[in-house]
Amino acid sequence: MIDLTEVKKRLLDFIRAQHKNLEGINNIRWKASRFLEEIIREAGFEPPPGSCKVPMWVVKAEDDYRRVGEHHKDRKKFDDDNPGILRTIEGLWPMDIIVGDVHPLDFLLPEVEGLQRYAKAICWFDVATARLWATVVVLPKGEGIRNEHVIASFKEMVSAWGLPKKLYLDNGSEYRFAEFIDDAMKLTHTDYLSALTRAKPYNARAKPIENRFRVWQSYLAKLPGYVGGNRMKAKTANVGRAPTPYHSLQSFPVMIEGSLAQYHAMPQSGALAMRSPTEAYNQAVLDGWHKTEVDPDAFVAAFSTEETREVRQGHISVGGRSWTCDELASYLGKRVIVVIPKFENWDRLPIKDERGRLLGFAEVDKPFAYDDVAGAKESSRRRRLRARGLRDLDASAPTIDAEAELLEAVATYPKQLPAPVGARVTASDEARRTAAGVKESPQEKRAREDAQRDLEKAARQRKFEAQRAQNARIAANLKAKSA
Repeated sequence: MIDLTEVKKRLLDFIRAQHKNLEGINNIRWKASRFLEEIIREAGFEPPPGSCKVPMWVVKAEDDYRRVGEHHKDRKKFDDDNPGILRTIEGLWPMDIIVGDVHPLDFLLPEVEGLQRYAKAICWFDVATARLWATVVVLPKGEGIRNEHVIASFKEMVSAWGLPKKLYLDNGSEYRFAEFIDDAMKLTHTDYLSALTRAKPYNARAKPIENRFRVWQSYLAKLPGYVGGNRMKAKTANVGRAPTPYHSLQSFPVMIEGSLAQYHAMPQSGALAMRSPTEAYNQAVLDGWHKTEVDPDAFVAAFSTEETREVRQGHISVGGRSWTCDELASYLGKRVIVVIPKFENWDRLPIKDERGRLLGFAEVDKPFAYDDVAGAKESSRRRRLRARGLRDLDASAPTIDAEAELLEAVATYPKQLPAPVGARVTASDEARRTAAGVKESPQEKRAREDAQRDLEKAARQRKFEAQRAQNARIAANLKAKSA
């Protein structure tokens, strides 16, 4: 006895598992038919030929399970079909939202030693007007787009279009620079809590620039050298042969600029309602929009940080290298403030004193050979700079007569009042002698001892003189009596 309910369950589970594995529809039908035969045999019956062939509609009825396989194996395809919302550009002005992205340019370029054969475009898309800015970059072999490339493109775009209110960027490392301009943008435009938004991974549909790439791509596809996105199967005029490269590396950016001009002049459906990007932009200008212009020098502060460095023998250390300049050689302070780029490489670093005043521009110091006379001359020149700095510093402040200043100040100091005596502590004779002995210096001791000896000698002399006078008187008395 065959349990048809169990057979049905096992067969549908098998078909669903095949769909989850993204197996082909015809293969699923063939495998399901063989699986059904095995089920019948397991029940003790031999199915007649062709009796277990599963209808195609049964296989297709379970194809919802393919979504699970797409989620696991083709995330982009799955996410492209995610539930979405409608967005409108109504109320947006030019530069309210700028979307940044890096787009490969599918053109085979002439072979140049050390350079890649395919260029990339760093692109900026103005959501309100669908304007597209592209900076063409041809990279050395083995390299990718770096922060300095994106910074340079961003500066070009801002110089031409003005400062955006909000940036919408990928999470790629080449966009790390944007964190440093977020505060500057918010100071200019206070109606946004943050001027920077990061795109979610695998969510190309959320970036409106992707649609405009496809529009632009339709113009690029007609130009010489275009090979299409699948470079293993190039869509070129030379079917079956190697693609023909574009004729000139120098004129390639000019051609790309021309294709952008065509893009901006052509009407577009969708949000622009058959207006061209140029028409949408011009209408905004006529309606009163104005751009926020940025002084190019302001980018120095936006893409750099200030760090304090100790000055040692006229040098500072930055990035493991020793930097110096004439201003550092003559600088007598202990520390300076160095302006250091975050994502670019500068040959000269601005140096400020501790009050923020610009001193000069330091460069990497070059070493001299031990027997190079030029090294000795440069060392003497730097010592002269330091001596001159000392003279200038000395001359910039008056010199104090310390003794005169002290004596003059003493007369102005407050005087101490004499205190009345409330009690007296007296010393014994023994204590006085002890104190006198302690206080007596070696010179005073010798003088005292000499004086004592002189007194003793004088006393002996007086005693001798008195004794002699007495003896004389006795002799005189004896002489008088005998007479």
